[in-house]
Amino acid sequence: MVGLVGPKTTQVPEPQNGAYVATADRFFGDHPGGAYRIAWELARSVARGGEQSILLAGSLPKDPPEGVSHVDGVDIIRYRYDQSAPRSLRFHIGVASARRALRKWLPASLRGVVIHGHSLIPSVAAGAEIRHPRRRVYTLHSSVVHEQEINWEEDLRNKGPFSQAAIQGLRAVEHNLLKRQDGIHVLSQFMRERLETVHPLDTSERISVIPWWVDPAAFGPRLAPAAARARLGVPAEGPVILSVRRLVKRMGLDTLIRAVQRTDSPAGFRLVIVGQGPEETALRELAASHENSRSRTIFLGRVTDEALEAAYDAADLFVLPTRALEGFGIITVDALARGCPVLGTTAGATPEILAPLSQNLLFEPDNADQLAEKLNHWLQGGLNIPSRATIREYAQRYSRTCLESRMRELIFGPGLDT
Repeated sequence: MVGLVGPKTTQVPEPQNGAYVATADRFFGDHPGGAYRIAWELARSVARGGEQSILLAGSLPKDPPEGVSHVDGVDIIRYRYDQSAPRSLRFHIGVASARRALRKWLPASLRGVVIHGHSLIPSVAAGAEIRHPRRRVYTLHSSVVHEQEINWEEDLRNKGPFSQAAIQGLRAVEHNLLKRQDGIHVLSQFMRERLETVHPLDTSERISVIPWWVDPAAFGPRLAPAAARARLGVPAEGPVILSVRRLVKRMGLDTLIRAVQRTDSPAGFRLVIVGQGPEETALRELAASHENSRSRTIFLGRVTDEALEAAYDAADLFVLPTRALEGFGIITVDALARGCPVLGTTAGATPEILAPLSQNLLFEPDNADQLAEKLNHWLQGGLNIPSRATIREYAQRYSRTCLESRMRELIFGPGLDT
């Protein structure tokens, strides 16, 4: 995921037989994240199928500049997103910037386009600039209403009326966008229910629940745990507990650290945290505040794809301590594909993935005591969970070979696969 910049070009090539245009707030190569990964992987999947694939994505000042680059068969159009603008203006400024980028770098002759949205701002821009598309599809990773209620929590306390009005304005925009879609995609039954609550549209027949896939390579040969730990600089002895998360409050990593602090097992285990974010300093301070977590917690920060693979291979247990809005859980199925047991909260869609394996894999959000109890039982060999072989076999249902054809049918429509 690091270094996906690609050669710079002056414009997207003239299309031969239509094109697929995906939209996302960011490009996964610049900003690793679940929704951005899905947008990117689907764009690559379309390119592998022989269609012209284009990804419109916002970029921040620290990212590569505006323009067109070509990566893995996909033409990436970056537009500049101004985070310094007043919050009340960012949506309108973002849409205007994305529209300018499309007018500048997308061929005017583009016809027969499939627009596949993953984020509100660039999707509104694409809908305005690309006239008469062949098909419109939108993947709702999470409603903008729920996202902003969490992201603007500070504003809702201090500037309630303004923020509430802004959220309702975005809700109306999202509602109108969804009404125009030929197909709506969600990754879980949980997200379908949230969608139908926030946007009670007469669209049930247009909503498809298709979970995300795991690359078949994930089921292949792995590094030996000792070799993987050596590559990461993690001590070879003792169990390794892994969590891969953005370091923000709703990911619940403080709950995980507090649970580690409350373990009473003498086992010399390690907690390895992969990811970066604004809560890193606070989480490091929390880990340093207690003897149980001080020497056991290792922060690896943002890592390369190869190092992330090594982290999965090094792990004996994966923990997903999310507080809210787990719309699916890509990293959950990534871990399961490698045979790694996962403890996850009952927040969001996680139970849809883990409950069929074992209810013992679930714990309540924000419940450090309950998680500590499960960790103690696991460290002592007393937690009744499936074997690694059973977990890997179960994860096959999320293989790309099982799900990619369903996504292509959703994107291009029944009988319109090209």
